[in-house]
Amino acid sequence: MKHAVEEAIGRARSGGITYPQFVQLLIDAGLTSYHVDVATHAISFRRGADEIHAERGAPTAPPGATPAPFSHDGLVAAILENQQGKSTHPVFLQRIWAAGITTYDVDLTGRTITYRGARGETHTQRIARPST
Repeated sequence: MKHAVEEAIGRARSGGITYPQFVQLLIDAGLTSYHVDVATHAISFRRGADEIHAERGAPTAPPGATPAPFSHDGLVAAILENQQGKSTHPVFLQRIWAAGITTYDVDLTGRTITYRGARGETHTQRIARPST
């Protein structure tokens, strides 16, 4: 399972697949969710309560940085830019950090992403099914 997750991540990073295709690969590998800490770029992939794979990219913000105030418009703009393939994952993280997002959780089985701000703000978005 860990190999399938690493392969899906590699394909997504290379730009070879869309986000909905990435999500489907994770579902097919048996994962149920993943959690992202935006500031540290730490990602934890899970099946139920079990962590299957974890990784950390380059930090989005310096240690102890104060998150920006929540900006719904800034978040939606960053999501749209990412969906249109106009940003990489690190740039997406920078944009949502600037919009006040500190974490997000992806429910793979429910196909939703819930973005969370430091002061309890949330925004949930559905994940499209991959095109055939």
